[in-house]
Amino acid sequence: MCFYLAVSLLRLSALSLFAAMPDRTVAAVVGLGLFGTISVTAASTRSPTSDTAAAASDPVVLASGFSLFQVAAPFWALVVGVGLTALRSP
Repeated sequence: MCFYLAVSLLRLSALSLFAAMPDRTVAAVVGLGLFGTISVTAASTRSPTSDTAAAASDPVVLASGFSLFQVAAPFWALVVGVGLTALRSP
């Protein structure tokens, strides 16, 4: 309980810190935070037992920033990945 109280008190400091940073620095910090996810996805595309088409298409659609009907790229990456998996499964 003390942890959550401390985090709630420090959140304003973290928000003001990010607000004061230049946009490129914030993008770099977010990119470092996503590095684990990107590396796992890249590793799964090289696995012979995985569905490589879906694993390779998700980051491409996500990074493209594709938006349709005011729905953002993460949703469309999910749709493309599920669709390709469904097409390839018997």
